Amino acid sequence: MKKLTLICGTKNYNGNNVELFESYTSDAKKETYDFVKTFNNEEQSYTLLITDALTLYSFNNCILRSISKDNDELKDIPILDSNLVEIYDIGENGELINIKSELGTVGKNKFNELMAEVMDDYYDVLTYLEIKK
Repeated sequence: MKKLTLICGTKNYNGNNVELFESYTSDAKKETYDFVKTFNNEEQSYTLLITDALTLYSFNNCILRSISKDNDELKDIPILDSNLVEIYDIGENGELINIKSELGTVGKNKFNELMAEVMDDYYDVLTYLEIKK
C-alpha cells in the first residue's frame, strides 16, 4: 500500500530516501495541491521534507478535505486520504516525533511554536502602535 510521509524540519535533515519539498512562492499552495493530485493517481510512496508552514498547511487542507462533507466550494482542494499519510516533526536529537492528530490532520509542531513567537511579538508591537496622520 502506498503512503505519504511528511517530515517537518530544516534542509539539513538527512533522513534516508527523503525528498525536499519546498516552495517559498505564492504558488506553494498550487504546487502542493498538484502534488496531491499526482500522488492520488500513482501507486508510489513518498517521504517528503517540508521546510515551511505554508506547504505543510496546504497538505493539511487536503487531509481535512478527506474528512469533510462534500461541498462545491471545496472542489479545488484535492482529497488526501489521512489513512495514507504519516506526519512527523524532528526532535532535538534528530528522532522523528509523530504529530498526526486524532483526526488524522497535522497536530502541534515546530511551525506552530515559531508562529506563536512571531504573533507574540506582533501583539507586543500593537500595544505601542500609534497611527500617525
